[in-house]
Amino acid sequence: MNKIDELTVAAGRLTDDQIAELLELARAMSGSSYYASAPQEALDSLERGLAQLDRGDTVTLDEVDRRLRAATERPDR
Repeated sequence: MNKIDELTVAAGRLTDDQIAELLELARAMSGSSYYASAPQEALDSLERGLAQLDRGDTVTLDEVDRRLRAATERPDR
C-alpha cells in the first residue's frame, strides 16, 4: 500500500470536521512558507520580537492574562 492509499484509509475513519482540518494542514504544508510571502513589516515585527526574547524583555502568558483581566475589571471601563 502506498502513502496515498494509507492516507485515504486513515481519512475514511475521520469525521467531516477532522477531514476539513486535515485538508487545511495539507494545503499549508504544500504551499509556500509564510516567510516567503509575508510583508516586510511583518517580518520586521517578528525580528523585533525575537530580539526581545533574546534580551529577556518578555512576560509570561500568565502575566499577560493577569494584566488583561485587571484592565477589564476596572470600574471606569
